[in-house]
Amino acid sequence: MTIATLPQATKVLELITQKKVSSNQLQRLLEGGFISDLLEVNGSLDRESFRQFLGLGNLMPSLLELTGVVLPEQSVTYGDRIAAGGYDWKDDDITEKQFPLTLPAGPRPLVLAHFDKVRARQQVEEWSTENGYEFALFDDLLAVGSHPEYKELQRQFPIIQLGSSAVIHGYRRVPYLGRGVAERDLDLLWYDVLDWVRGCRFLLVRKVQPLVT
Repeated sequence: MTIATLPQATKVLELITQKKVSSNQLQRLLEGGFISDLLEVNGSLDRESFRQFLGLGNLMPSLLELTGVVLPEQSVTYGDRIAAGGYDWKDDDITEKQFPLTLPAGPRPLVLAHFDKVRARQQVEEWSTENGYEFALFDDLLAVGSHPEYKELQRQFPIIQLGSSAVIHGYRRVPYLGRGVAERDLDLLWYDVLDWVRGCRFLLVRKVQPLVT
């Protein structure tokens, strides 16, 4: 057995610094034997299971693939796309000037990502970039909101798209699909929310790899 190296120990110290662990907190972990018990595990520990045991939530989101979502032709007007969603309420600041539709017609490989934990926008973006996804746009949100199979999902959880944003009344906002008491709403949220609630789903699009010729 190879003994742990000094560079590995340095990495542990870096993690402690990054997590901003206080001296008192680290001392409690040492005195309580938690670190000692953790070090007895010899490669058989599953991180996701361990995080669930600690109540920390998953690192990897659960993904719901939204198959069959197709963006309409450009001839379908802005108003018609919103009307197709049959929303009970729409924020008046959602306009074509603020949130233009930019995508061509065709299928979109969309997913809903649920992190089961509060997440900052930067964390969602980092995970998406590293795993072959990117933020969906307002075009995608309207397509989901009008899709016969998926339009009722917003009654279960907010559906957030972060790819289209606009500064409104001095603050950057993003459209999302939400609900009132018994309504389906097309509403706006702050773009720079510090932590999104754990129940929300993020609408992402899978990056399509170019064909090799």
